[in-house]
Amino acid sequence: MARLLVDDFRGGFENGPWWRRIFDGYTITTWMVVLNLGSTGLLVSWLMKHADNIVKVYPWTLQPPSFSLVFVLLHNLFYHRA
Repeated sequence: MARLLVDDFRGGFENGPWWRRIFDGYTITTWMVVLNLGSTGLLVSWLMKHADNIVKVYPWTLQPPSFSLVFVLLHNLFYHRA
């Protein structure tokens, strides 16, 4: 940053200070890409923070239907006599 400031002083601030030129040339597409990547990063970090709880709860939600299916299959296998 010191180099940027020194270059500004040498150039006489003809283009303005470096912190005002840093985003020159950004189009709406560039801003949309920056916002998309930033929000995706935040979403992934939130998901990884809560992934442990999601992994713990997911098997408990599948337990009743899977046990019911196993029960029906075993019942038909052992107790269905024609």
